Amino acid sequence: KKRELDRRREGLSDWWLSGVKEICGDRGSKCAIARNGSAFCVYFSGHWSGDLHDLLENVDFLLYMKYRRSLILNGIYHIPVACKQGSVSYAHTENDIDLTLAATREALKSIWHK
Repeated sequence: KKRELDRRREGLSDWWLSGVKEICGDRGSKCAIARNGSAFCVYFSGHWSGDLHDLLENVDFLLYMKYRRSLILNGIYHIPVACKQGSVSYAHTENDIDLTLAATREALKSIWHK
């Protein structure tokens, strides 16, 4: 049963990742996405290095916080702390991923149009 749940969660994580990459690509953004299993973090830096110093120097933290706040206003709770990871859990459904992607699209549209 656990393997089945793990495969389902991994599939939902893949779905989320491909959706966010598409959304970011459509907007011509400088998004870098780090993912480890069902845990993920979107960075507004244009590249992913994994080096803390590089992140501190190149991540747009103001944009990141606007993104998190906009997600919350659109009904998707992400801890409003810069560079804090999110995750897909066993409790998430396909509908949750669809809602998250729709909120992500709206969040990015709203912060990049300002």
